[in-house]
Amino acid sequence: MLLDKETILPYLAKNNDYETPDTSLSQLYSNIGLAIAHGEAAVGAFWLHYNRFSRVLWHKTALLPAAISKEKSAPWRVVFGEEQAELGYFAPDSFLLSVRGEEKIKLLREPDDMLGETWYLKKTPSVVLLRGFTKNGDARDPDEFSPFLLGVRAMKGRLTVRKDGLAAIPQEGETLLAFSFEVLETDEKRILKKLRSAPDSVQSAAEITKKEIGRLASSLHLELEEEAVPIAARAVSGLISNLTKAPGRLRGHLAAYPSRGYSSHFLWDTCFQNLAYEEMNVEIARECLLTNVLSQRADGKYEQFLCSTWGRPHYTQPPLIGWAALRVYHKAPDKAFAATMYTSLKANNDWWLQNRITPIGLISCPHGLETGQDDSPRFDDGATVACDMNAFMLSQLEAEGFFAAECGKKSAAAEAKKRAAAFEKKMVDYLYDAEDNLFYDRRVKDGSFVKLVSPVSFLPLWAGVKLPEEKAREMIEKYLLSPEYLFGEIPFPSVAYHEPTYRSDGWWRGPTWMPEAWLMLETLEKCGYAKERDEALARLYRMLVRDGKCHELFDSATGKGLGESEQGWTCAIFLKLASMQKKKG
Repeated sequence: MLLDKETILPYLAKNNDYETPDTSLSQLYSNIGLAIAHGEAAVGAFWLHYNRFSRVLWHKTALLPAAISKEKSAPWRVVFGEEQAELGYFAPDSFLLSVRGEEKIKLLREPDDMLGETWYLKKTPSVVLLRGFTKNGDARDPDEFSPFLLGVRAMKGRLTVRKDGLAAIPQEGETLLAFSFEVLETDEKRILKKLRSAPDSVQSAAEITKKEIGRLASSLHLELEEEAVPIAARAVSGLISNLTKAPGRLRGHLAAYPSRGYSSHFLWDTCFQNLAYEEMNVEIARECLLTNVLSQRADGKYEQFLCSTWGRPHYTQPPLIGWAALRVYHKAPDKAFAATMYTSLKANNDWWLQNRITPIGLISCPHGLETGQDDSPRFDDGATVACDMNAFMLSQLEAEGFFAAECGKKSAAAEAKKRAAAFEKKMVDYLYDAEDNLFYDRRVKDGSFVKLVSPVSFLPLWAGVKLPEEKAREMIEKYLLSPEYLFGEIPFPSVAYHEPTYRSDGWWRGPTWMPEAWLMLETLEKCGYAKERDEALARLYRMLVRDGKCHELFDSATGKGLGESEQGWTCAIFLKLASMQKKKG
């Protein structure tokens, strides 16, 4: 069964669940999402996906006539009853609601405690403007509240303002309402202009969304068995709806949230989500990387994550952006992009080698948060010289050299190559344990090995660190391909099955995470284990198809999905696995 930009729409129209913040209806790069309360005559919660955590502003966006509770959902249009009511986006943070019938429609009911002060700027039968504040919900955010502006236009019918919210009175048996929302950067003239530009029907709005979905999926081409179509459609839908044109510090480029309910732009999430974006539409992948690059600190540091008004500068994230940038560049060479990435990577590499350097010349990691492996037992005894972070560092030094050469900077390219070669030697000298024939982290406090078997031990090989071939093969076959350690039915647990700290559902202490699993697939391929890579790929693919959702992580004993249900990196990696399954078949 072919899944491409021409055939994706019918599949996206199936199996939609818009009840939760993570799955709320959010299209055209919007910061708002709408919950559809299944079995109720209502458009449910009005979610704001913004500044780290999503929050509800109103629990009931619109109460519909009770007789039309049944609904049919698609990413571009929600139909209630027998087309008695319809809902669809026509622009970012802007949607239409059409209701046929003589009953009054109640709007914006049951405000949440995250909603601060609100007041009306404009109250006419045709247009209402509501200004207010929403609590940001994270004590680390320097701004406790964010301003917002909501406009409602009655295109058919009329509006009335009541103490408990708005109401829309139908005209000749029909109500057609346009909504538009702005947060942080609000402008009355702009929002009125957006309301006036609304199309005259939900069907027309749906065509706008369909066209944009087609553009975003312009290079999608997958041959799938029928049982895999639902999760593939969910993956595509999740990746598209996780994209946003956020204001403030994220302005100017697309931000790729890990999920709709987790509204921050993370560096390493983006690097893995781009595995799909660069296949779907390479311009999207390029823009998502540039969001990190253009927010880079003057000293070269990337923040752990970015939000519209704040970021988390205390920690950074793995130096993976060079790996992701190389893929984008090879997909669509662009000299301006190469120049931007060279400057950014040079500054970031310098930051690492100045701010995280240790006496032995490798970089340290103060906390699991910096690696992305938040609670890994690798850090139970404190800071480490970590295999993964140094492998990523080596990879990024080589990316710096590549982009320098592409920009015609021969001496800079040679210098980066020299730094990478010296760094690689230090990794072998310090992180390789000849007795166990394995790479381990070392504790910063005393230099002792953290003798924990995990996929991290193989990332030096992924980065190209050279060992005698027989030693590398012995390492992979003894540990990475062993059912006792890392190659069970659900392969590549974050901690090997035999370890005392292993818990199959214990966050970074045993479950399988798709980003780490992907890197293990790349490692096997680079080291000449094509057959074994294909078997691991097939096991992971079967696990995802069985689960049916793109969960954040997976129980490595049962394959049960855990965490967020439409996590961007899992969406992306599933699509890659699906395409590779066909190729190897």
